[in-house]
Amino acid sequence: MTTKTHSSIGLTETKIYQCPTDKKSIVSRVSVANISDSSTTFNIGYYNSLDNSTVYFIKNGVLDSGQNHIAISSSGTLSVAANDYITVMSNIDSSIDAIITYEESDV
Repeated sequence: MTTKTHSSIGLTETKIYQCPTDKKSIVSRVSVANISDSSTTFNIGYYNSLDNSTVYFIKNGVLDSGQNHIAISSSGTLSVAANDYITVMSNIDSSIDAIITYEESDV
């Protein structure tokens, strides 16, 4: 298992994980926290490269200052194929920290 953190995500959609072309992976955790002093609106998206489409775990979700949201937890995992990715974005600059945990394996 690998865990990565991303800090101060804001107005630009940020890829917090992209599955390498020669791998597949299981994502077991995606969580975000509002680190700003005010309420923020955020999106967590999943891009499926095979379908060339994005679906959202949450779109226009609202977090008060200091709150967190868990989109994926160990009780519900996500299989991710090569070149698929997960993004996070907020309506306030530098307002979101994100954590993602995944395990990659060869295709």
